[in-house]
Amino acid sequence: MPVSSRLQVVITTVLLLVGVLGVTISARADGAPDVVRRAPWTTSRVRGTPGPPAPYRIVDSFPGLRFDRPVSIARVPGTDRLIVAEFGGRLLALPADRASAEVTSVLDLRDTVPGKPRAEVGFSVFDFTFHPRFVENRQVFLVYNGPGKQPRTRVSRFEATRDDPPRILADTEKVILRWRAGGHNGSCIRFGKEGFLYVSTGDGVGPNPPDRNGWAQDVTDLHGAVLRIDVDREVAGHSYAIPADNPFRGKPPARPEIWAYGFRNPWRMAFDHRSGELWLGDVGWETWEMVHRVVRGGNYGWSVMEGRMPQRGDVTPGPTPILPPVKDHPRSEANSITGGIVYDGSKHADLDGFFIYGDYVTGTIWGLRASGEDEYTHRELVDTDLRIIAFAQGRRGEIWVLDFDNHEKVYELVPAGKRRDLPPFPRRLSETGLFSSIANLTPAPGVVPYSITAEPWMDGASARRFVAIPGSGGVTKSATVGAIWDYPDGTVLVRSLSFPEDSPRGEFRVETQLLHREDGGWRPYTYAWDASQLDAELIGPSGETRDVFVPDPAASGKSVHRVWRYGGRSECNLCHNAPIGSVLGFDAAQLDRPVDGDPGRNQIRGLVELGVLADEASKAGTKRMRLFDPHDGKAPFEERVRSYLHVNCGVCHNHGGDTTISIFFRRELELEQMKVLRRPGVGHFGVTDSRVVGPGDPYGSIVLYRMSKLGYARMPHVGSRVVDSRGVALIHDWITRLRGAKAPKIDLEDQSALMALASGEVSNDAIDRLLSTTRGAMAALVRVHQGSMSDAVRRALIEASQRSPSSDIRQIFETFIPEARRTKRLGGSFQLETVLRLEGDAARGKLIFQSDSSRCRSCHVVGGKKGEGLGPDLREIGKKYARAELLRHIVLPADKIEDAFATWVAVTRTGEAHTGLLVEKTAEKVVIKNADRKLVTLDARNVQVLEKGAVSMMPELLLRDMTAREAADLLTYLMSLR
Repeated sequence: MPVSSRLQVVITTVLLLVGVLGVTISARADGAPDVVRRAPWTTSRVRGTPGPPAPYRIVDSFPGLRFDRPVSIARVPGTDRLIVAEFGGRLLALPADRASAEVTSVLDLRDTVPGKPRAEVGFSVFDFTFHPRFVENRQVFLVYNGPGKQPRTRVSRFEATRDDPPRILADTEKVILRWRAGGHNGSCIRFGKEGFLYVSTGDGVGPNPPDRNGWAQDVTDLHGAVLRIDVDREVAGHSYAIPADNPFRGKPPARPEIWAYGFRNPWRMAFDHRSGELWLGDVGWETWEMVHRVVRGGNYGWSVMEGRMPQRGDVTPGPTPILPPVKDHPRSEANSITGGIVYDGSKHADLDGFFIYGDYVTGTIWGLRASGEDEYTHRELVDTDLRIIAFAQGRRGEIWVLDFDNHEKVYELVPAGKRRDLPPFPRRLSETGLFSSIANLTPAPGVVPYSITAEPWMDGASARRFVAIPGSGGVTKSATVGAIWDYPDGTVLVRSLSFPEDSPRGEFRVETQLLHREDGGWRPYTYAWDASQLDAELIGPSGETRDVFVPDPAASGKSVHRVWRYGGRSECNLCHNAPIGSVLGFDAAQLDRPVDGDPGRNQIRGLVELGVLADEASKAGTKRMRLFDPHDGKAPFEERVRSYLHVNCGVCHNHGGDTTISIFFRRELELEQMKVLRRPGVGHFGVTDSRVVGPGDPYGSIVLYRMSKLGYARMPHVGSRVVDSRGVALIHDWITRLRGAKAPKIDLEDQSALMALASGEVSNDAIDRLLSTTRGAMAALVRVHQGSMSDAVRRALIEASQRSPSSDIRQIFETFIPEARRTKRLGGSFQLETVLRLEGDAARGKLIFQSDSSRCRSCHVVGGKKGEGLGPDLREIGKKYARAELLRHIVLPADKIEDAFATWVAVTRTGEAHTGLLVEKTAEKVVIKNADRKLVTLDARNVQVLEKGAVSMMPELLLRDMTAREAADLLTYLMSLR
């Protein structure tokens, strides 16, 4: 290139950078211009949330501290010192200096079991509190489950030293009270204004069937109640006395300890220290979450009622009238209430007298205060991403919030301040301040475009990406364990999806997605482009499905009808989840590539020079794995495949992912570590001798089948409604080559049929042969995706596939059927009444059950031996649930997980992860039943982590791809098994 031409390119590039990015330019020693810094991004209007601005926010109060499943927090009376209890048995004192990362061990219950290492001792601490006269008597009370095969919940008293922080002396323990452990313990302990100890208990069983023992209405039993005892006196062989005004004292056989009853799983209660009133949060079952003001002898309804709704008519109510909650939340607002504190500090005058409480699942924090006779003022204070497990009030009026298993940190609730004056959240993309020209998607000054190496499949759309960081700040190296980069609050990552078209713009835009960093968390938003292509509007939090007409790549000037799903925020969070870092594309492995249009310049170095990425952060990030473009024929084949699996499958299928199936598709893992060279645990789809991945056998590999189909069990199960033909061909070739195979394993008659069709002539006999089995259909399907069949053969094969009696075969060809002709299915979100109003047919439902379409029989048996299935015997299901309840459980399996069928994750010291039901746990071994129904026995000494997960072994979206009629038939069959 002549010098003058090179100079023109440089000048053009510089003008582009100045005009688009607003960068500052400086000259190098050789006189050539060099990009130094981007201009500050000052036009952002992406602040707050689309709803009204929250009056409060949370801040990380002790940035250097992280705990192991912290469950309770309290202030040492007479001091500013905070103590946090961990579920596993430790109590730790927080440092006086919030910047310090040093904690002091106050008590470790694991040390109380002689002769066993700590790792082999299991405790479950629920709560602790200090005696009202702690400054004088040094008494501390704990409620916890001890070790052993049949532990009991106990309330114990300990003595503490006068040190700062105090040490709790394990050898001073005196057990005050015991009751049966198991199921809902609801354990909280608080001292009332009069000095008596109040103890909450749960109904003692798992969620299903609800309160099967009827204990919550039985005042002869301590379960499902709030107890009130005098721990300063000992009477009649007990380590406590019964206060004279307890409602059931002297009324046998009622237990005199009971103060109130009818609770399901009361999680945290608090006293108003001025009025003496007791407030309590009770975790609901299927429909409601409750807040109660607890009075003497009060009956709060469970399980005759769930909140204000009748629940079980077969339970005899207790001896006192049922009282309604003072506040009930539907499941659209809350899923697991955590009670809190009645605020009486001076720091937040507007919260005086409010009961501050939250929700463990949604992370929302509210305030509730009595404002008259049966009248209440209710306020939403902030929406967080915390797993709220406990609250506490500080000496100076601070409100402390404890996160259990998301961040495992202590936060403070503080006023939002200037956030109240924020402008309305942008409802249109043009209002975000991200683009100086919405017509051309020209980024505003300071907003930087970037590209990634391995693009995920986006239903044929391509993406333009931008990173926007407020001001002139940048991404820094993270100090958090396990994290790589920290993003400033206000950061926005943008992905705009479009299809190429013959127009001056050159693209037809469908949606633009934002990932917004605020208050230490990420919030996803989707903007849908209107028909005029002049702007995009904000989609609601539940998402939306619309008919769109995108350019037809095969016919210039024509359009193809698509049913496009604009993801809701919960759907987006399925991928942008905390275990893998929330941010997916803006990642060192993806960014480590040449700058578009300048192959000699590395993009990460360019981002460092622009000030988007700190140099120290770039060095930390680039130590990670490298990705490759899956469709770059010049790149190593194996690397292309592994990169494809990483970005399309590894988001869920990783050691921290939201899946119950223990297969892993992360780039850094070797093939054996992926755990895919085995039989599938769920769904064979008519494939004989199937494997998850069968080396040399693509048509028997369930991975290839799942990514080739629409309907139920499609992978990926969210974010895609079109099959990736190039991806199918790539994975087919990879499986074929595994372990040195030169040609795919295939039946000889299928091979002959394929050869007959390869001539380009339609042979109905050959088509019928291939479509007679799932394996043969897969062999034909791959050739359609590869484009190696004539148009005539392709059309005949697709039409014939839709006449197949096997849904397993119909659904893998459905991607080639115009959407208007496809069967209308329920989809991922539907009203239960759509199914319930239909009268099902049990005979048809049995056929659905026996096919792979329902996936029920993969885990459940009918009349089998005890423990044979992964889930409960289906004959018992109809006995436990009414028809509507059973349907709800199928649609929302994680809503309520029965303890016996909860998912457990065991991680060994060598990095192996096993997921399944916990069959046995002893000092010598841990036994897990995995999704294949196989027992995996692990040496307990080698198990580093053993945790109960929040994910059900029962998959979600089970009915998504059935019609309403098919779902009604299946439901009727299941009910007939009772």
